[in-house]
Order: sequence, then C-alpha cells, then structure tokens
Amino acid sequence: MTVDNLDELTACRIPLEATCSRLLAERADREAVARELDLELAAMREAKAVGDFLAGFEANVRMTALMHGRCANSVLMRLLDQLDKAALRYRFRAYRSATGILDHMIEGNAEMIAEIRAGRGCEAAAVTARLVDRAWRTSRRLFLPDAQAVSRPLKNSVLAGC
Repeated sequence: MTVDNLDELTACRIPLEATCSRLLAERADREAVARELDLELAAMREAKAVGDFLAGFEANVRMTALMHGRCANSVLMRLLDQLDKAALRYRFRAYRSATGILDHMIEGNAEMIAEIRAGRGCEAAAVTARLVDRAWRTSRRLFLPDAQAVSRPLKNSVLAGC
C-alpha cells in the first residue's frame, strides 16, 4: 500500500465509477436500481447511528458491487472488479482511521442516488467523481504528513461529454 499506488488506482477509478453512475441513470429501470441502492444507504446510516464503522464499510462495499453489477456493461464491470480488489484495502483503512468518512460517504451517496433516480446521467457522473476524489483525498492524508497531504487534483475527462 503506497501513495503512488493509491493515486494510480484513483486516477482509473474516477472516470470508471463516474461512467458506471451515468449508465445507471440512463437505464429504463433506474428507479428500481435507486431503490436497491437506498437499502445499502440505509444500512450505512444505521451503522453510523450505532458507531459501527465496519458495518458502514461493508454496506458501502455492497452498494458499490450492486452499482457495478447493474451497469449493464460487461467490460466496465470487469475493469471495476479488478480495481475494487486493489482499492479495498485503502477503502477499509480510510473507514477504520478517518473520522467523518462515513458521514461524507452517506451524504455523497445519497446525492448520487438522487441523480440516478432522476435520470440525470451527467450529474450522477459528476457527483460520483467528486465522491471518489474526496475519498482519495481522505485516504491520501492517512499516508502523508499534513504538509504533504494536499496534492494536485486528479485530472480526468470523465465529464467531457456532459
């Protein structure tokens, strides 16, 4: 687990996760998908209420897997699965170590689900990109002293078509 690896993973994850959200928002059954995602969001909220970071992390992992499984793009699903395996350790460390990450994830995921439900693909992609970027910044701070923790924002063209 290195900062460079985290940076590389995130540079790939941002556009792919954003694309996944956009595809979900463009589905005809997006409201059903949003209802399924809401169940995991409720589990995250419940975990927060009882102070159980592990349950919150597990609900977020299930939500992510659900999104990937429902995006209806087999290539994207395989790519995201590969990235998830590598990113899981970083995500777990962030949930275990960073106070407030569950609050941020709940807030961001609620906004993302609302955009998916409304069928606003570009907006869902933008929210997702910000959510992954924020998680990256949080995870990065766990590896570096405060003075070095702020890095360049990740550059990506995920929203170029929106």
